[in-house]
Amino acid sequence: MDETIPINIISNDDPKTVYISVTCIDYEREQLIALFEEFKDIFAWSYVDLKGLTLTLSNMPFPSRRISLMFDNENGL
Repeated sequence: MDETIPINIISNDDPKTVYISVTCIDYEREQLIALFEEFKDIFAWSYVDLKGLTLTLSNMPFPSRRISLMFDNENGL
């Protein structure tokens, strides 16, 4: 698994951290940060943000793993 670097995408007062692979080139990193900043209201940052789910569901144990995002440079994603 690649090492990651933490990126704060909102503000120092209300930090929201995403992790980006260290293997990303600068262009990919910039594109990922722009994507996360543009759609920051879509992500659920806490259980409070998960409207419609009961507390029972939020307390269920789920396996945790990091997901690496890769950009397709050819398509500019």
